Amino acid sequence: NLGYTLLLNVLDNIPRGREQNHALATFTKKFSVQDGFIDTSMSIHQAFNIFRALSSEPGCFIKWHEQILKLIDCKMSDLPKLESQDTLFKKDKRLYIPCLDGNIEVIKIQKQGGKPISALDFINGNQDLPNLSI
Repeated sequence: NLGYTLLLNVLDNIPRGREQNHALATFTKKFSVQDGFIDTSMSIHQAFNIFRALSSEPGCFIKWHEQILKLIDCKMSDLPKLESQDTLFKKDKRLYIPCLDGNIEVIKIQKQGGKPISALDFINGNQDLPNLSI
């Protein structure tokens, strides 16, 4: 009985929500696959924010050698900015996407029609990736 009384007291003291100010509300469009593409002309924060916002639906993608690859997992890298003419490069058995001011490290990636694989598996299967050094 004591727990019941305490629960009712707590529930009665939870602040009630309030309606938003519709004059200040913003609207957006339905996101499409095209909105999820990342390219090397973006800043690291812009690219990573697109990944965070759209990776689950509709997905986050990059174009590489006439293929569209889906980014399953990635993170912002503390690796210094390295110049690459390609959309993807490898360094020390890690896979990166170069951005204007840094690099995104790819953890998991998926080819069209394939299963998600680790970055290392992708590197091992694509020996033509540029290998950059500092």
